Amino acid sequence: MKSVDDMSNKKRIEYLLQRYSEGRASREELEELRIGLNDPLVELWANDWLFTLIESSPAYTDADKQRLEFILKEIHKQSPQESSAKKILPIWRRWSTIAAAMIIVFVGSYLIFSTKSKDRQNQSQLVNKAILPGHSGAILHLANGKMIRLDTAKNGNLASLENVTVIKKNGTIQYIGTSNKMIYNTITTNRGQQWQLTLSDGTKVWLNAESSISYPLSFNGKDRVVTITGEAYFEVVHNKQQPFKVKVNNQIVEDIGTSFNINAYKENRRVATTLLSGALRVRVGNQAVVLKPGWQAQSDNFIHLKFDVNTDAVIAWKRNLFQFDNADLETIMNQIGRWYNVSIAYKGNLSPRFFSGKIPRDMPLAEVLKILQQLGVHFEIQHEKPNSVMAGKIIVLP
Repeated sequence: MKSVDDMSNKKRIEYLLQRYSEGRASREELEELRIGLNDPLVELWANDWLFTLIESSPAYTDADKQRLEFILKEIHKQSPQESSAKKILPIWRRWSTIAAAMIIVFVGSYLIFSTKSKDRQNQSQLVNKAILPGHSGAILHLANGKMIRLDTAKNGNLASLENVTVIKKNGTIQYIGTSNKMIYNTITTNRGQQWQLTLSDGTKVWLNAESSISYPLSFNGKDRVVTITGEAYFEVVHNKQQPFKVKVNNQIVEDIGTSFNINAYKENRRVATTLLSGALRVRVGNQAVVLKPGWQAQSDNFIHLKFDVNTDAVIAWKRNLFQFDNADLETIMNQIGRWYNVSIAYKGNLSPRFFSGKIPRDMPLAEVLKILQQLGVHFEIQHEKPNSVMAGKIIVLP
């Protein structure tokens, strides 16, 4: 790429940045931008250009500043290995990381200034009737048919069955004791809820919104078997003599000393099983594969492997984040719909678009949709009837 002093080169960088922010950059353009930003002079200039563009805008708000602070905080959350490497990185490289993160949110911020007035009205409509984010909550279904709403239950003993006591403590439940009988409990989360529990063997499980897990009070058989729907993250206590297995659809996942995530929402064509640590065997019919950390098995009737997966993005929900790594709009809207308990519909012909970035999940829906508006996504908002279980409806427009 030519020198940054070349005016044509500056125009080209501006063009690529805008294409990227709109989610319309081709693979070739993304690669050209990536190579261009490897030049320290180009990156410093691009960073200055972004700051000037945003801060000089009359619509630059405190909310934009808060999003920038959030991005900076996420960038500086480094692992020990990253921290030691960071010390020897030149200063422009650290700023280039910040600039790259800013591109996702803030180039789009400038685009909203010329947005149609219809979008502005929709934004005001959302502010007037705030739809709040999801929260910790679930329903515990006991084997005797009793149901306990966990978010409103007080800390302490919730139930006792066959010498096993169910205890709620600090937003999670635990099982104390052992039983000789195979008695199952089920926990379900609705839209806008998530929950954490510790099974009788010490295995920890996090449930995302609109998910469920069925499990025995005590693991007495030769295997420890649970069944899930939706999405769950596991940190398994390994026991070679009693393997831990997860059943989901037609797939069986077997722990070999593992932390992993399973995404099996119905709207997805395949079940996605992502390994974070240890080893994991995934079986569908007669086909079986052993995953390594960073691998993902995508299964329907067959197993399809994906390597070098962005595991941070996969389990971002567990850290109360939306995090997208070249995700399409439908994937993003499905996550928003589940967490804010709103239905999603689409109108007209929508061009394929892909997005990368992070958004806190503790923001009101209006703020999340504002970010999408700033990235050129248009929609209408319909409020549901008073007796509806949904908080609202979002119609995505071309």
